Amino acid sequence: MNVRLSPDSPPRISPDFAPEYKGLTILDLRCKNTPLRRDPSPEGNQVMPFYVLGAPLLKGDKSPYEATLTNRFRAAGDSPTEEEKRRANEQKADYVYRVLDRQTNKARGLLTYNALLFTALNLISRGSTMTFEPKICGVSAALLGRVLALAACAMLLLLLKMSWGKADIYKDADADAKGTLETVWKRTYWVTLSLYVSMMATALAIWVIGSLSADCAKEVDAVD
Repeated sequence: MNVRLSPDSPPRISPDFAPEYKGLTILDLRCKNTPLRRDPSPEGNQVMPFYVLGAPLLKGDKSPYEATLTNRFRAAGDSPTEEEKRRANEQKADYVYRVLDRQTNKARGLLTYNALLFTALNLISRGSTMTFEPKICGVSAALLGRVLALAACAMLLLLLKMSWGKADIYKDADADAKGTLETVWKRTYWVTLSLYVSMMATALAIWVIGSLSADCAKEVDAVD
């Protein structure tokens, strides 16, 4: 906390800490039961952006991220050498590639999850003898869940598509980082879409399992 001390007076609030408390002492604030607070900075006031597809779609929304990334890996000093600039660009490219690797790992996890979900729904559909099968618009919920699980997997398979792009992006690390960042944007969209579809398939699976459990409970009560 920012306070100013003097030998003949209680500590007073510094005006650069909170202008509205200028001249007040700590004792004054306690008597008034006034909570101390720092004026929020413009950075602290920023609202966390929400993107439906996990990342911005418009170029104008992408620009701040690209500028921040470039500034983060800018070569130090007022007059950096070409070698220092090259190293900074190499670090930026390595960072973008690490993000790409993390996306690939997430895609693998979603692929495995949807494969298990599809298998579970398939086994339930074949082995169940439910008297009441949950349906949506006449379509079996278990069948719809399997279709959604496969659709989620299909979206993730698109991430494996390879493209060398234009030859110009390989001329230096900065161009390589920009080209790879475009791939990161696109992969973010597909992974996010796949996640939404996986959540819908999971909701249907919970519904089917719940109906099966209720049906089994009724059969046990009938036997008793």
